[in-house]
Amino acid sequence: MSFCTKCGTKNPDNVKFCASCGNVVGGDNQAASTPAYQGQKDEIRKSEIAALESVYKHFKGKRALYEEGDRIDDKLERLSRGVRSAMLVWGAILLFLGCIFVISVKGLGIFLLVVGGIFFGICLFRKIFNRVQLAKYQSENERVTKEINDYYRTYPNCPVGVDYTHPVATEALLEYMRSGRADTIKEAINVLIADLNQASLEESQAELAARLRNIERKF
Repeated sequence: MSFCTKCGTKNPDNVKFCASCGNVVGGDNQAASTPAYQGQKDEIRKSEIAALESVYKHFKGKRALYEEGDRIDDKLERLSRGVRSAMLVWGAILLFLGCIFVISVKGLGIFLLVVGGIFFGICLFRKIFNRVQLAKYQSENERVTKEINDYYRTYPNCPVGVDYTHPVATEALLEYMRSGRADTIKEAINVLIADLNQASLEESQAELAARLRNIERKF
């Protein structure tokens, strides 16, 4: 097995080009440095950039629809977290304690009943409200997704999947290719995925570091 020097993908020994990014692997690395190969590679990159620019021009008119989809996705993510069931449990516990103490310690019992009832009622209302909102935005998400997929079909032989027709994603792919980070559309997509994974990892590490700092402060 040999590894691609550009993207790191493992490839069989008998192949000439990387299955992931199309870079020359194996014994043909020397040929990759020749002017003829570089010229051919530049022509391919220009052709790929032109194809991606055509995609961008076609789908940028639907930017508002994609942005609406982004907003709906954000709403769905927040609503899916919902009200934790533990909060309802705590409300029920306060009500239970209130029932017990209302007999022995009347003042405390009534206080716990009132607080527990209000807390439980608010949590229950928010949970029901969130479910209604969740159903609403799921319906909106299905509508937007259908519109995007229908518009995607109007572009025959699109060189990218529907997920990468979002103008923001297409702009990123074009930037990778124009800057030389990628020579083909497929390679640009691989770079985008790698960057998104790295950003997600860095965000997770930052969250973990913040939690550790909070723990240190407590001690």
